[in-house]
Amino acid sequence: PLPGANAILLKTVTQLHRIDLETGESVWSIPDVLGSRLLGAERLPSGDMILAVGNASLLDLIAGSNQVLRLDPQSGEVVWRSDHDARALRDLTVKNGRLLLTSTQGELMAYRLDDGTETLDADPGWQMGQLSALALSAEYRGTRYSAPLTSSPVLHDGEMYAPAVLD
Repeated sequence: PLPGANAILLKTVTQLHRIDLETGESVWSIPDVLGSRLLGAERLPSGDMILAVGNASLLDLIAGSNQVLRLDPQSGEVVWRSDHDARALRDLTVKNGRLLLTSTQGELMAYRLDDGTETLDADPGWQMGQLSALALSAEYRGTRYSAPLTSSPVLHDGEMYAPAVLD
């Protein structure tokens, strides 16, 4: 449901629709919103919505259909869209001009709210049941940095806590 409106957002396999609940008609449709399920949503103080969509089928997975979008729910205008790697989300948080996504696999991704640029991708490094070195890649003042970590970053009460970087 959309707060303050008698409408819902309906996600199909390839599109996102705003449906007027009184008439049942589509008010607008956004094409090429791939992924057959809605993973998370957050309404911003501006009225815009952040939506994370993802795959629920093998076809979705092959098509690379994980996206996060910022859109105006009144007009259907997409402000930005970016890809993400989460198969399922544990948390979607908006804080200090950033969107933070935490996957159920422990990966943490951050995006700038103004343009959708990914600024952080921290992967816990689990592969085939074995723990490999953790990697943190982040942008700070226009420069991208990467470093090994001792463990995965964690979100708590809207704050990100990252472990000490190894020498």
